[in-house]
Amino acid sequence: MSYSHWYVKYLQKSKEMNTKIINIKDAKFAFVDNNRKVSKNQSLIDSIDKFGVLQPIIAISANDIEEELTLYAADTTYRILNKEEQKDYLVVLDGQHRINFAYQLLEKKRLEKNDGIFELPISVISKEELKGMTINEYIIALNSTQKQWENSDYIDNSYKIKNQDFLVRTIKAFSDKGFPMSSISRFICLDKQRLNKDTLTAYTNNKAEEIKYANPERAIRLYLYLRGKGFSNSFLSKRYLIDYIISEKTQHEDINKVLNKIEYLRHACDINQLKFDQISNMENIIEEDFRTVMLEADNDQQRDKILSNKDFLSAISEEEIDSFFRNKNKVKNKKDMRPQQKSNTTHINEKEIPLPPITESRITAIGNKE
Repeated sequence: MSYSHWYVKYLQKSKEMNTKIINIKDAKFAFVDNNRKVSKNQSLIDSIDKFGVLQPIIAISANDIEEELTLYAADTTYRILNKEEQKDYLVVLDGQHRINFAYQLLEKKRLEKNDGIFELPISVISKEELKGMTINEYIIALNSTQKQWENSDYIDNSYKIKNQDFLVRTIKAFSDKGFPMSSISRFICLDKQRLNKDTLTAYTNNKAEEIKYANPERAIRLYLYLRGKGFSNSFLSKRYLIDYIISEKTQHEDINKVLNKIEYLRHACDINQLKFDQISNMENIIEEDFRTVMLEADNDQQRDKILSNKDFLSAISEEEIDSFFRNKNKVKNKKDMRPQQKSNTTHINEKEIPLPPITESRITAIGNKE
């Protein structure tokens, strides 16, 4: 546990003994824009309706915040607060779901003409108690000690703060396509561990200048290339194919050597349908298709052409890269999205597969990508 996480955990304990009870109408609450969005939690709503808010809200006076933050009213209006308004507000650091549902229930009581007292337990910290942490660092540390944030929350938080940063935009786009953090790390860093909640948080809060090995443009080009070869977004979001690519790149130190095999792949459709216990067949399918292409080559000149160095990722256009950010799980070029037709017999069933012959024009087209 980092010092900041330990300190926040300690602070939480101390604040439990220094909690005040206030009427929600006697204070104005604000939310930080880069905190998590409130999601519906009916069980929590029912609990608050029946028992009230049981766990203390942690907040800080907006006057004690020295950094520039976008704040919005925690009541049902959700309006952005201007600088003059902010000074009258308490900024919620922990408990935004509880506050939000309390306001909803208060409004319900008002409409039912049952306008009673709605009390909240609250602990207000001072700027000295931040111990040099930014508000964002404090919120992240607070939620981490409570084990409430998932990897997607860290990604969303990073995007809210650095949405003009190309690396952060790329991470967010992969996340929106359903990729878990570990798969995003594999695509962006060609390593399963370099991108994680800790390295992303450090980068977001400018505690680190980079995430080691991160190459977001290469990641986008690789994703679009593989989609163009017939692999589904769902399959790519799993680690199977990218792990194979990383393994082959480690052996050959050139990603184009393994992409050269995938370029001639004829059964991506079959690979898309592999289950976890069948995934060992993936490499066999790729290797067998490549061997078949080599055997079908008419002469040494054709075989040399197949084996020659090519830069497959450079063929991805800037327009296609732009489309990666616009579309959650689509490739802009529709013809590249068409799945390969499924053959009647497959490698999975270990039967002989009739393959169409490779043509001279096909080999020439591939060679022109050099």
